[in-house]
Amino acid sequence: MGLVVALLALGAAGTVGLTRLAAHASDTTTPPVPQVTLAKVIRTTLSQEQTATGTLGYGAESSVAGSRPGTITALPGAGSVISRGQSVYQVDALPIPLFYGTLPFYRRLATKVSDGPDVLQLEQNLKALGFDDFGTPDETFDWQTRVAIQDWQKSLGLKATGAFSPGDVVLAPGRYASLRSPPNSAHPAPARSSRPPAPSG
Repeated sequence: MGLVVALLALGAAGTVGLTRLAAHASDTTTPPVPQVTLAKVIRTTLSQEQTATGTLGYGAESSVAGSRPGTITALPGAGSVISRGQSVYQVDALPIPLFYGTLPFYRRLATKVSDGPDVLQLEQNLKALGFDDFGTPDETFDWQTRVAIQDWQKSLGLKATGAFSPGDVVLAPGRYASLRSPPNSAHPAPARSSRPPAPSG
């Protein structure tokens, strides 16, 4: 009887020991490695397009009038875009360039003229064209303004007087596109012009 009990005890002990070892072995099992999918990286430029229907045309047509007396000897070709400093037409074979602005030039500008916004507008245009001996544009016409005007006149092949008259330029808010022009006249008749093409519709 004692032998049987001893065997049973050993069997029980062995069973318990095996059970504990198995549980311990289960705790140290390495988890499965997750699957990794590789993708090729490509560097590119992202863009977005949108298609719309419309009509490309010109803005409202307006007249560009000059005040210098004489005979029109040259006009821009139809469809040509005219920017600041470029000739709008010629009178007596002399160019009448385009200046940007909204204040009409109403007087002759020369040395000793009183200060005014028209002087500022003149200097702003001269500076934009690279004739800026006077530095920062202001409302004062001084000797440096006169020098800048002389340099501008020389660049156009004009007599360098250093004085500016309203008829020396055509004034407009911005660049224009010539649509059609009148025939030569004994007086500078207006050329028909409009703003450059802009999408509409």
